[in-house]
Amino acid sequence: MIALFFTLILSWTDNSLVEDGYRVYRQAQGNKNFQQVATLSAGTTRWVDTGTRRNRTYCYFVVAFKKGAEDANSEIRCGRDRGTVAVSWNSASSNIKLVMDEQ
Repeated sequence: MIALFFTLILSWTDNSLVEDGYRVYRQAQGNKNFQQVATLSAGTTRWVDTGTRRNRTYCYFVVAFKKGAEDANSEIRCGRDRGTVAVSWNSASSNIKLVMDEQ
């Protein structure tokens, strides 16, 4: 059996100058827990998930971190197959907006 992988693109607006980076968490359809799937550097505003499978829904949230401590996480957004996911939240140090636009 050959697994076909697709991409979901997460994007956000970085309005913070103080984060050390971001962590991306993903929950695959049928799973109860979110898993950390990426650690990104400060100033990053886009991440491409190339490990998604066709006809499955994936949910994401993004967390800014500084000195290892995580800030409030974004809202959870979900998408299928190929598409763009955009995330949003407001906190003392970050204002990230993650928006879903499925293709």
